Parts: sequence; C-alpha cells; structure tokens
Amino acid sequence: ECAGSLADRLLHNTAVEAAIRELELNNETLAAGLAAQNAGDAAKLVALQKSDGGWGWCFRDDSDPWISGQSLLALTRAVELGYEVDAAVIENGALYVQRQLQAVNRLGDASEVNRQAFFLYVMAEAGMDIAGDADELVSEHRALLDPYAKALLAMAYEAAGASGENQTSLLGDLNDEVIMSATGAHW
Repeated sequence: ECAGSLADRLLHNTAVEAAIRELELNNETLAAGLAAQNAGDAAKLVALQKSDGGWGWCFRDDSDPWISGQSLLALTRAVELGYEVDAAVIENGALYVQRQLQAVNRLGDASEVNRQAFFLYVMAEAGMDIAGDADELVSEHRALLDPYAKALLAMAYEAAGASGENQTSLLGDLNDEVIMSATGAHW
C-alpha cells in the first residue's frame, strides 16, 4: 500500500474512532475493527517514511510535500488516540514539512498561500510552534486565504496555544464570508 492511501484511510478511521469514543457509543465490533485497522495502518505508514522525514507517492523515491503533510497529520491523529508512533517519526515528519514553507514575500497566489496554511496547521498539530510564521502569513496574505485555509490557520493557532488577535480576525472573516441558506451554512 502507498502512503497516500494509508494516510487517507487512517485520517478517516481515526476520526470515526474518536467519535465513537467521545460519544461513548456501544459498538464493540466496529471499535475493535477500527482499532486493529488503525494500528496496522499507522505501523505501515511509519515504515514508509523516507530518510528526509517525508513520505512520497507510490513507488517513488522522493518525498512529496502534500503526501507528507497528510501522512504526518494522520499519524498525529493516531498518537492522539493512543497508538504507538515513535516520537522521532513525528519530529522528522514535522521538520520535513517545515522545510516546505516558503518565505512569505515569495508567495504569489492563493494556492501557494493556502498550501502554506495547510503546512502550518499540520506542523501545529505535530507540536511545533507556528505562531510567528502564521502571524506573518496572516499579516501579508490574509486577503488571499480561502475560507478553508483561514479555518486551518485558526485551528493551527488553537493547537499551538497561540490564540490571539489574528485567530480572532480569521474567525471574524469566516463569519463574514458565510453563506446562509434554508438548509444550513457554507462558504
């Protein structure tokens, strides 16, 4: 199996497992199946980490920033649920993602700014201090951030314990940009 598919499945299955635990649902068969799948997927994903700390596409020798970010996020979710993942795997993955950040003054369009927001979110979830980089991104490119990237940065500030003015501004932007309908809200 490839890192991308393992990370995708692990992200989804850890979310379901976390919901089962949080809601205290009584479905031991599902919980046991998820636990076995998640433990196996986490171990396989750890084994696919490359020497530079990243993860790559199937059968490729080089690491890919997006797959690495997704893989690192999936493993942090597994750790939150108590699955064993060597701390060095998380640290090396976070350092790889950190190396993918670009200087804010070199970001030219929304896709690059949104990508940077995703990486900062993943790094924050992995325990890195992202406040300075996030502040700089918000200060320079807030107008270019899509709603999902604003939400990721707001959550990154929360994960990093760096709530403050920028997080409040991002949440205000999301509130201002919401599109209300008879069936709910969307952006």
